[in-house]
Amino acid sequence: MHATETQLVLGVDAGGTKTTAWLARYTRDAPDSRQPQSLCDAVQIIGQGAAGPGNPRAIGFEAAAAAIQEAIAAAYAQSDAAGETAAGEPAAAACLAVAGAGRREEQQRLYNLCMQHNVARQMQVIGDAVPVLAAACGHLPAAALWPLRGVALIAGTGSMAWGCNTLDAAGHLKQSRVGGWGYVLGDEGSGYWIGLAALRAVCRAADGMAPPTELTHCLLHALGLSEPTELIGKIYGAGWDRRHVAGLAPLVVQLATPGSSRKVDAVAAEIVAHAAQELAALVRQVAQQLGLDQRPVVQSQPPIALALAGGVLTGSQFVCSRLQAELADLPLEPIVVPSPVLGAVYLAAAELA
Repeated sequence: MHATETQLVLGVDAGGTKTTAWLARYTRDAPDSRQPQSLCDAVQIIGQGAAGPGNPRAIGFEAAAAAIQEAIAAAYAQSDAAGETAAGEPAAAACLAVAGAGRREEQQRLYNLCMQHNVARQMQVIGDAVPVLAAACGHLPAAALWPLRGVALIAGTGSMAWGCNTLDAAGHLKQSRVGGWGYVLGDEGSGYWIGLAALRAVCRAADGMAPPTELTHCLLHALGLSEPTELIGKIYGAGWDRRHVAGLAPLVVQLATPGSSRKVDAVAAEIVAHAAQELAALVRQVAQQLGLDQRPVVQSQPPIALALAGGVLTGSQFVCSRLQAELADLPLEPIVVPSPVLGAVYLAAAELA
């Protein structure tokens, strides 16, 4: 019988508003283990750290690398592993999931910068959608995590879907990405899209071109305004950006969600229903492109994960239920992922399996 081995692994999720790092102990199965542990049992989170934005397209590669380093240092400081790295010994493996680093040359540049700081003995830099799907696969052993199979849907300020399905004949991962065009060209179903639709509904109602809506009172109250015409100065004023518009989405969802104490607002309900349809269309397109839209012939085949991340989805069971209804004909199992950084930890552990 061979003894198990415990090693430190790092997961990082670097986005447009913040960078999160989780440090974990990964207990690797003994070589002769007949029942390998699932990742959720083999991985123990021991430290969490945060820093500012880490998107290299937005702030530059050096600044992104500095944010990643700051978040990692904070994760170590919170943990009991400081002594293990006192002599400069890095973690055994790290996975850096970085928004704005979807292309190979971008990933290589950030990899080179972080390796100069001795982040880990093994390190990979990937796009920010991959760990969302990985986080939904904690039931698998580390050795079975890759290649990933399923679809990740992200609906926060923006929206996009990404998926993968096994390897092709050349050994390459079959991948598909739909959406992610940004708030000018796309982002349908996102928080920004929902917030903007609500603001437009209020303006049209004020002009008598659309039905009255409770959105008028709620949005004006939330923004500290008295009349719809005051929206012009607020929305076009200095300091307002798409994140502020996206911040209105929870109010819209709240008015669309059935509850015992209030009546559902028909306009808000229509906006949320349309958002669910748009998000479902992203998922459906990815599933069709990857051949994940057909129910398995063998019923014992494990379900295909549909990992859901971003504030629009993690913040509302109602939106998730509407989305699930739109995709009821697909063989996908929706799994809410509140912390995509966990997927980065799982991917780092898989490098050691």
